Amino acid sequence: MVACSSVPDDSSLTSDAEESTGSYIDNSTADSNGGTGTSTSAGPPGSSGGGTTGQGATSPDPATETDSADCVDDDCSSGTEPAMQECDIVAQDCDEGEKCTPYASDGGPFWDGTKCVPIPADPVPPGKPCMTLDGPTSGLDNCDGNGMCYDVDPETQEGVCVEFCYGENYPFKCSDPLAQCHWANDGVLAVCLTDCDPMEQDCKDDQGCYPNGDGDGFGCDWDASNGQGVGKPCELHKECPGGMFCAPGMHAPACEGESCCAEFCDPNGDSSDCWGANEGVSCVPLGQIADGFAPEDVGVCVAP
Repeated sequence: MVACSSVPDDSSLTSDAEESTGSYIDNSTADSNGGTGTSTSAGPPGSSGGGTTGQGATSPDPATETDSADCVDDDCSSGTEPAMQECDIVAQDCDEGEKCTPYASDGGPFWDGTKCVPIPADPVPPGKPCMTLDGPTSGLDNCDGNGMCYDVDPETQEGVCVEFCYGENYPFKCSDPLAQCHWANDGVLAVCLTDCDPMEQDCKDDQGCYPNGDGDGFGCDWDASNGQGVGKPCELHKECPGGMFCAPGMHAPACEGESCCAEFCDPNGDSSDCWGANEGVSCVPLGQIADGFAPEDVGVCVAP
């Protein structure tokens, strides 16, 4: 039996977006599926609900198969020895009515351990807004047993529920076909995310890494380009092949429309890699033609 951390009796969470309150519950109020009977999220194949996904999963060897640590400001040190992992986030081996979740043992910004916590009475499924209690890395949130509150604003403690990875062996799986399992911090973190690197184009087959619609970072989406490339008229980023995006026509090479496909490029590299470089096309930071992107993030090949 896994030893689990206790939660104050008066702790509760409220999500304004969901207009619900998820008070933490003890094991006696959980149903036989390890949840509370109120979650609407579909668990992974073979799962019956919160807190029971991926039983028997085998964690990968951190020395050979891990992603880079999910660090804060490139600081991978929490300042303390790593906390003991009481449970396995992929195997979800806590008692019924509980979930295994990451937390920071020193209250800092770096997840360095896992612990069992009760699933809230009114749990929020993956993909929905959520709230944390006692800070973004406390491990206490109102997400259901299939996920945790991620990308949390430290001021409002609001974030979004993301699914835990599941499966018997590495690489682990995600229910969302657009998502990938991010296995980091020596197995402390194993969550399904759709963010990506436009320079690496590290999405799954038949997908591309495109700017998010809100201008905040990049996400995976299905490639709907039919193979057409630079200069192709477009309305959506995914109408361009992976490695390109839908740019304003005044910037896109060979464009005869309001918007056309243009290539991503390394703003610190050689513009000669751009299509049309011999005609004056050059690589400039994406932030120069699109709001919301830092100059050092990624470049784009633009017309003269």
